[in-house]
Amino acid sequence: MIDPRLVFLKTEKGEAEFSTRAYKLNHALRYVLILVNGKSTVDEIRSKGAGLPNVDETLSQLAALGFIHSQSASKPRASAFTNNPKGELIALAHEILGTQAAAVIKKLNASDETPPALAETATACKRLIKLAIDDHKAGDFERRAQEIIYSSSVRPSH
Repeated sequence: MIDPRLVFLKTEKGEAEFSTRAYKLNHALRYVLILVNGKSTVDEIRSKGAGLPNVDETLSQLAALGFIHSQSASKPRASAFTNNPKGELIALAHEILGTQAAAVIKKLNASDETPPALAETATACKRLIKLAIDDHKAGDFERRAQEIIYSSSVRPSH
């Protein structure tokens, strides 16, 4: 579940799709992308998109695909996702890697949800980032991923 107070912005890729339909998103993704304006909270987007199935999942997909990002993405440990470490890791991959995040996001999506499985996947992602992209980004991803995984394993469950 995404934090209802969060505000999303379109990325350059999102703006390109919005103005030119360059990426040919399906109707549901495009409609939610149009609702993202840098001012409306997730709760307001949910209200405006009430006729659509699972707006939260659509927002997550748009973020994972690089069309949107949260305004708080640059703040440490600001999270759009509540009790969803996998979603946080996907958002982190997008934040650090931008358009180069696809392979890492694919690995994260294939991972089990347990903290040990996510930790193992994060280590594999670090190796992939180090080999294919950049040592510094690999280290940053691993450090922040471990913070996310650790904090998710000590969160009280409701």
